[in-house]
Amino acid sequence: MMWDLDKKTRMDRTEELLTAFNLVEIRKKRNEDLSIGQRRRVQVAREFMHDMDLLFLDEPTVGLDPTARRQLLDFLKNKVKEKT
Repeated sequence: MMWDLDKKTRMDRTEELLTAFNLVEIRKKRNEDLSIGQRRRVQVAREFMHDMDLLFLDEPTVGLDPTARRQLLDFLKNKVKEKT
């Protein structure tokens, strides 16, 4: 199983993350066809496939436009609230 997740969990999380990171419209594109900012959003979203208690992100907003940056920071705040 990919990422040690069953298919339903993997599909549910994929949909959740595509929506949260505003990636739905590019879901069928190949990586080389994505902009740098889109690639970065995909990279960060992948880190959230597992529901980890601790995750280190090194400069996760580098390469993101202001809107994507704000969405990521809001997403991170919500994740912290869910865990507390």
